[in-house]
Amino acid sequence: MVISRLAPQLSYAELNTLVDAVNTGDAVTISYTDSSGTTTERMIEPIELADGMIVAWCHLRSDERNFVVSRIRGVVIA
Repeated sequence: MVISRLAPQLSYAELNTLVDAVNTGDAVTISYTDSSGTTTERMIEPIELADGMIVAWCHLRSDERNFVVSRIRGVVIA
C-alpha cells in the first residue's frame, strides 16, 4: 500500500479510511499541517493520488488542492 509508506504517522484505521476515500472519492476530514507548521481540519473529496500528494476538492477553500500525504496527521469519515 503506497499510502502506508507515505504516511507512517497514521494509524491502521486512519490509513484504511484514507485509502477507501482515495478509491471511492468519498469525503473525509483530515488534520493537515501545512509547510509553515499550521494545522487545520479540512473536509476533502479525494480525486487522485499523485507524486506523494492527494489531489482533492477542499470544502474549506471551495477549490481543488494538493495535500502532501506525509503532512496528514489524522483522518476520519466526514
